[in-house]
Amino acid sequence: LEPTELPRRLQELVARADALETQLARHSAPLRALSALPGPARIVEQVAAALPADGALIEFVAYEDRPVRPTPGTAPLQPRRQSRYLAFVLLPDARIRAVDLGPARALDQAATAFHDALASGDTEWRRSARALYALAFQPLRHLLGPARRLFVSPDGALHLVPFDALEDGRASLIDTFCFSYLTSGRELLPRPQAPALARSVVVFADPDFGARTSPSAGGTVRPTAPLTTTRAELSERAWLPLPGTRREAEAIHQLIPQAQLLLGAEATKQRLLELPVPGVLHVATHGFFLKDSPTPEGSRALGHFGVLSDPASAQRLPDPLLRSGLVLSGAATPDSALVTALELTGLDLWGTELVVLSACETGLGDITRGEGVHGLRRALVSSGAETVVSSLWKVNDDTTRELMQGYYHHLLRGASRVSALHEAMRQVRRAHPHPYDWAPFLSLGRDAPLR
Repeated sequence: LEPTELPRRLQELVARADALETQLARHSAPLRALSALPGPARIVEQVAAALPADGALIEFVAYEDRPVRPTPGTAPLQPRRQSRYLAFVLLPDARIRAVDLGPARALDQAATAFHDALASGDTEWRRSARALYALAFQPLRHLLGPARRLFVSPDGALHLVPFDALEDGRASLIDTFCFSYLTSGRELLPRPQAPALARSVVVFADPDFGARTSPSAGGTVRPTAPLTTTRAELSERAWLPLPGTRREAEAIHQLIPQAQLLLGAEATKQRLLELPVPGVLHVATHGFFLKDSPTPEGSRALGHFGVLSDPASAQRLPDPLLRSGLVLSGAATPDSALVTALELTGLDLWGTELVVLSACETGLGDITRGEGVHGLRRALVSSGAETVVSSLWKVNDDTTRELMQGYYHHLLRGASRVSALHEAMRQVRRAHPHPYDWAPFLSLGRDAPLR
């Protein structure tokens, strides 16, 4: 478009968008809350005012750098486009600082390498931790001043990494900062017209997969056969039981006696999808994100799950909300056991303070620049959950139980949802120093203590 035409067209499209949002908001409580947010002229100062005194908001933005249109009479520029990253830092006094982090390719490669090193338990993980620190965090660190509580809105491959495990050459950042994750800085604002607060605590754990199992020499229960690649054969195979999830649920029940436990055969897809709005929802089971990868023994992951593991089938499921989910009781009949992220968007979680997905890879999904991760955690945030705790890799059954027990212990002592996870991570780290054990979970959303 011509420079004089562009502003007029943009104004026209904004007006149309506002009219459509107003019309939709009449039929949707979430959209009414969204439409009540302050406009661009006021939202920055209100977000800044919502930051704690020792806090800062860091928004990473991946963008495409395009050449400037030449002025009339000059030689045309060769079209050279380059993807790059910016970081914006917002402080409580509403000052904004921007940092150019350079080409996106180098940063994305460093983030992916760091994630893979942690997920695989690589003993040389510190090398990739320092490399990503140098690209993504060191350039903006001097802008943070005394801030120690950092609210991070990632973009691109940065969605895959726990900033706590980055290394500055002396120590991990968990020793200096407390990180909370947001889809957008506007999540720091209180929700307009907040729904009535739900009070119940509901825990799904140790689903009955109907598996025929045999204990190994070390006491770990293994499936009798590997999972197959056809839905017809899936019902004849066994799923790996997770005894640690029952112990995890029982530990939560000791801390919160009024919690409702749905264990074994009661931990069904139907019970989850028909659940009245819970205050806290904790799901400890197998999680999946569609990809072909080896599954470590003793983890809460599914490397293959029926027809979805076939590459041709993956091409027929373009929606990532259909390729990620949870497994509950009745895995002998896949349709009644696999709960996809798309189905979870139908839950009513407006009034739910916390959802904990104590399973494997529940924080993964398809990454779209500027839009975040399309997967389980996005589905639950869309359903209304204030805070979602999810994982970035295949977590270990035993250390996850330790981490979750510590998490709820600190929550009940009044710690915020992020600080409680931070302290639980530090506790597990003392016994298990590799980030594979202590850093797989991220807290996305509201940071306040449970009400």
